[in-house]
Amino acid sequence: MMIQEMFNSVKRYGYVTDAEWEECDHPRDKNGQFTDGDGRSDKKRKGALKEVSKTELHDFIQRHKTSKDNERISLGRISQSAKERILRMTGLEIERVILDSDSIRHAYSKSEHNLLPDDLDDMKEVIETTTDIKLSPKRNATGNPVVIFKKQEPNGVILCEEYRAGKKELELQTAYRQFRQPHGVHDELPANVRNATALNNTITDIASEVKSIAGLWNMIKRL
Repeated sequence: MMIQEMFNSVKRYGYVTDAEWEECDHPRDKNGQFTDGDGRSDKKRKGALKEVSKTELHDFIQRHKTSKDNERISLGRISQSAKERILRMTGLEIERVILDSDSIRHAYSKSEHNLLPDDLDDMKEVIETTTDIKLSPKRNATGNPVVIFKKQEPNGVILCEEYRAGKKELELQTAYRQFRQPHGVHDELPANVRNATALNNTITDIASEVKSIAGLWNMIKRL
């Protein structure tokens, strides 16, 4: 088996992913709900908006990862310092953060988003504290701006938030991490093996040592 074929085999089993996942433009209807791309949505109207505690937010997220219910909550108003920081970096005035149940389902339905179970629990805190903020050059399908917040830690979660000017609010468009986190049987993989380019370069450098899949695996464990 050629080195590239062995590399592709490793990649196919989820040890690495190709590159940063970019996704900030998803089809929604005029109410902000996800559609099938042709404007159709079978979602019912969302219920009354409620501001939730941190515990209530966690329970809301866990419930709606797989539910078919359609709800929306408020995470509350953001701090003055956060408002000023976001305004300075994006030109947008933000008052509060909200969250739709269909946004949760959407974010967690895609394995390539690489989200950890509690990644959205700290959504408001990430928005309020990070200085890694940028305005997407593209608007979403409803014509609204999208603000991108990245949690300031290695491989931190990335939040793409739709800006709704009428109420000066942010609502989750999608969330993801750049690369898959090792877990389960993959725990033996070293933390620095994060993407296809790095692994491919390493394989190329020591290709002469690799004679089989077993040899490839032994090589990876030594990295």
